[in-house]
Amino acid sequence: MAAPKTQVAMRKPKPAAAGIVRSMTGFGKSTRTGESWSVTAEIRSVNHRFLKVTLKLPGALQAYDARIEDIVKRRVARGSVTLAVRYESANARAVFHVDPASVRGYVDALRNLKETYDLSGEPSLELVADMPGIFQSNGAAELPANEWTAIQEAVGEAVDRLVAMRETEGSKLTSEIRDRQRAIGKTLAQVKKRAPRVVREYHDKLRERASALLQSSPLAIKEEDLRRDVAIFADRCDVTEEIARLDSHLAQFESVIASGREVGRRLDFLLQEVFREVNTIGSKASDAEIAHAVVEAKAEIEKIREQVQNLE
Repeated sequence: MAAPKTQVAMRKPKPAAAGIVRSMTGFGKSTRTGESWSVTAEIRSVNHRFLKVTLKLPGALQAYDARIEDIVKRRVARGSVTLAVRYESANARAVFHVDPASVRGYVDALRNLKETYDLSGEPSLELVADMPGIFQSNGAAELPANEWTAIQEAVGEAVDRLVAMRETEGSKLTSEIRDRQRAIGKTLAQVKKRAPRVVREYHDKLRERASALLQSSPLAIKEEDLRRDVAIFADRCDVTEEIARLDSHLAQFESVIASGREVGRRLDFLLQEVFREVNTIGSKASDAEIAHAVVEAKAEIEKIREQVQNLE
């Protein structure tokens, strides 16, 4: 059955504005009432990898499910969303149709009964209409135009409130993410400062060992041998490229957050790259202080990962 022609003009919802990040958790509710009808829309959402919309509609609204779902999809890009609509009306009329096969079957059976037992009379409308299965409903109802308009308004307002809550929660999450991002930046600064000193300390320790060895052994150790060994060590533990890439990833991280447009998946990907660089620094730098900084950075990354999983 077609929807009433008179419908409310639904504005085309827009994605989050620049700088506004949404979480995937939220709730919204709206109610409209009239003299003989009422409608309540409740919508809630939780984390999900993609957009999943589940509708819980009464039979009278089953024929409108695609249009109602579209109101949600215009505003929400990601998450598991459940929309429940309660609608009661004394004006809505259920639509039934007659099953011709059932009618023919009952009429033929009654006429055969008449001929077999020599009975009088003909199958009547009242008799046939009272038989089970004659009338069937498509589960939809013919909605008055003003009530269909109110249903759209209630669903739209519930979605607006859901989005507002998701934006409020998203603001809190991004604030926490930025704090942890800055903590990673401070840790990275410590690594930058410490990395060159690691090579110098290795050189000094190697020279001390060589001097001690010379005092107890007639073997000669050349300065060029020391320099070659230090050069090999420096090349093996050099984290300059990893630090540069990590700087770039952290800058991109802030850029993605500032865009405010479906940032969850992009941040998750960047976070994988950040973790890879931090992990490489930890494996290459043979230094306890850098290793400790790496552990702290990984802890912050894991906390960010949990928060990013909840962003749209």
